[in-house]
Amino acid sequence: MRTKIVLVATLWWLLLAILSRLELSSLQRIWTTEEKLTIFFYLPMCIIAGGWISIAFSKRMDLNQRGISENFFITEKIFFALMILFFAQCIVFTPPVLTDSPNDARLEWGIPIVHVLTEISIRVACLTVIGNACVRQKISARDRWILIASIAYTVMVISRSFMLEIIFYWGFASIFSSYAQRNTFKKSLKASLLVVLVVGVFIGFGNWRQGSDFSIVEYGNMATDSNVLAWIFGYFLVNFDNLALLISEQYSNAAFSNTFGSILQTLQLARFEQVDDYLYVGKFNLGTAFRPFILDYGVWIGGLVFLFLWTLVLISPSFCRMSASRYALYALIAYSAFCLPITGRIEQPPYLFALIWILIADQIVLFRRNFPQRRPSR
Repeated sequence: MRTKIVLVATLWWLLLAILSRLELSSLQRIWTTEEKLTIFFYLPMCIIAGGWISIAFSKRMDLNQRGISENFFITEKIFFALMILFFAQCIVFTPPVLTDSPNDARLEWGIPIVHVLTEISIRVACLTVIGNACVRQKISARDRWILIASIAYTVMVISRSFMLEIIFYWGFASIFSSYAQRNTFKKSLKASLLVVLVVGVFIGFGNWRQGSDFSIVEYGNMATDSNVLAWIFGYFLVNFDNLALLISEQYSNAAFSNTFGSILQTLQLARFEQVDDYLYVGKFNLGTAFRPFILDYGVWIGGLVFLFLWTLVLISPSFCRMSASRYALYALIAYSAFCLPITGRIEQPPYLFALIWILIADQIVLFRRNFPQRRPSR
């Protein structure tokens, strides 16, 4: 599984990097030799090297694999409790979906701590039930209710990226279940339908959130009048021009830490002075997962720091003793790999906390299974 994720991630990076060289917008720039070598060779090698190292490390570990499928009841109880709290909050505060300006309202409404905890619990709940679904080879009715509640949350807060993330996780479980059945046609059909669904949600939700007066074609200075192509360019392709611009200018901003600042502030270890004055072309500010590392450490050292953290994330499933937990982490890693050409995920608190939560839950479930609580005798 780890090998396939790393291989697909590398090919995905190279595919989008090649497509970004098509003449689609006046915002695109001509790359220097250094930029080409970095984007087409050095950074993909960092992705691949993380896979090599993690596989070599995992082979030296005694995995003691167990084919155990658990429901992670504590995680689900926390999830449903926070969802009830969230929807109760919607009664007091008008959710963004019901406002006239949802794009602005989603940043200013409600109680922030409730949103943060709810988002983390949704991510963990989806991942854990997907891990169980991969072991059982089917998605249960209980799992579908969690999916429905999670999607409802993303609609209420107008979070397109979170909605697509949840769809990605469930698509991962659905495709994997058909993979185990060795049904090539079914696998291909599910994968195709998933791609169509993701593209449709991505474009439709984006247009709705921005409003009728917004034109993505004008926003991106596109060469052709294609709304679909403009959205794809703005989120999947122009990021490489932004990264190339940083490389050529050898640019770094004055933030305390672009890479680990958010996690340090979350843990109250240091104050994070976020600086948004990084370079980008036009108005598109995404810059691939490598941008914060390059801003902090430069191109070459930044790639090595990313490699170190990427390797740790790839190794994490080896510490799980239950199959369901390993599949859950593989789904999270697959999503992080999908986002490599877009933006950072592996160093961000919502994803690190989810990874740590699953690792701890894995040990708790296994401990409770091996040492069941005895009922008091009468």
